Amino acid sequence: MRKIRSIPAATLAALACSSPVLAHTASLHLVSPLDISVKILHLTFMFLWVAGLVYLPGLFLAHSTTDKLNTERVRAIERTLFFWITTPAGVLTIILGIWLTGIHGFEGGWLPVKLLLVSLLVLFHLYCGRVIFRVRHERSSHGPLFFRMLKQIPLFLLVLVVLLAVAKPILAHL
Repeated sequence: MRKIRSIPAATLAALACSSPVLAHTASLHLVSPLDISVKILHLTFMFLWVAGLVYLPGLFLAHSTTDKLNTERVRAIERTLFFWITTPAGVLTIILGIWLTGIHGFEGGWLPVKLLLVSLLVLFHLYCGRVIFRVRHERSSHGPLFFRMLKQIPLFLLVLVVLLAVAKPILAHL
């Protein structure tokens, strides 16, 4: 059951008197500017987060192909990307996603699947942090092929999350 959004009471009353179905339909399609802003921010931070998670394995790959001076530069870029861009974007994505769940409710079978995929993204994020730590102490045991394949994981998860979010109206009727 959906909540009635911000619609003037007089308008809703007039619609209810003329047609209860029309009033209900009108209340479902009105979305507040705050709701739209939260969704836009959620999507923006999600794409920043996943872009960082895609770029990090490429930086890990660069460790095996660069000299000592450039390796230090790559490590600095990794730390900046992970701690100052990707991690805050991931945290804000999750906070805004929780906020949106509070606004719209925990409805539909698609949402638990989406939350599982987001949990996998969080685990991937934590794994990237572990790799940064291991590379910093020069204990990485993975080769270039591993890091090339690792780049595909967040892209695959992103595609699945977007498909679920877009297909939720279709899934609701199944």
